[in-house]
Amino acid sequence: MGCLGRAALALGVAGLLIAGRTSRAFPAHVLRTYLSPDGDLAATVIATETRNGPRGDVGRDEIEIRRAHGRLLRSLRYESPDSDHGWIVEQAAWTPDSRFFVWSLESLGGHSPTRNPTCFWSRRMNRILSLGDLVGHTVTRSATGSLFKLYAPNTVAATIEVEVKVGKRAYVYAPTRRYSLARLEAAYARRRHLSRRPGTRRL
Repeated sequence: MGCLGRAALALGVAGLLIAGRTSRAFPAHVLRTYLSPDGDLAATVIATETRNGPRGDVGRDEIEIRRAHGRLLRSLRYESPDSDHGWIVEQAAWTPDSRFFVWSLESLGGHSPTRNPTCFWSRRMNRILSLGDLVGHTVTRSATGSLFKLYAPNTVAATIEVEVKVGKRAYVYAPTRRYSLARLEAAYARRRHLSRRPGTRRL
């Protein structure tokens, strides 16, 4: 499923935003809301319990991004058809310039345990993008367990998996690299523009 989950663009007015952080041992419908540094936007992670499993409370997360006054801009949910293999938002934060909301996921079903898809919402495009897709590498945890770090104005530091072949053997190492989200956004926008030009094949 990856970053996009079950995404939907929605327009409308919703209820109140509840601020605060919670532990992962959550009851049904616990909210964590992240206000953008400029105070104009709020991203809410909604943790919903589905059943008790071997890890304790098992659920799936939803994300809503709204204007501070409540208008919904983008929403998505991370769940599988059987509700047992969804994703939870392990870490989330706004970039210092309020242009991007960034989050990393952890699998509930035990599949891909070393992979933590990192996603970001673009304020300019009102679109959710996958960091791994844009940089061409799987995003994972660092050796210290870190998922990502943000630097002003909109740079993210993330650990990726890089495969190197030496003779007939393949080795995987995990360097931490910094990426400008603004540049990745611009590169994505250029590719979309080129793919839509008459006579140009979609990328």
